[in-house]
Amino acid sequence: PTPAAGMRETDAAMRYLEKLAGKRFGASTGTDFYGALRLACEMKEKGQQGSIVAMACDPGERYLDTYYSDAWLEKSGYDIRPYESQVRQAVETGRWSEVKR
Repeated sequence: PTPAAGMRETDAAMRYLEKLAGKRFGASTGTDFYGALRLACEMKEKGQQGSIVAMACDPGERYLDTYYSDAWLEKSGYDIRPYESQVRQAVETGRWSEVKR
């Protein structure tokens, strides 16, 4: 089973999607993308093929002062850098690596 994504994972995925698509997405979309990416990496590792569908279900404009704000993240004590690296590496290599907490 794939564990649920937390706020740090979700925010890292939202920010990666913004760079990829040139559009800001919300937390639900970030969580969907994070889970789909992890599943795709797991399938690749097992030699499995198949389709994965994820919805871009919410815009990110309402998160400009929170998830998309570096100052807010720092003030709130959220370090998303390890998760940004995790998401980037998974997209670039197709390999999933766990973030050490």
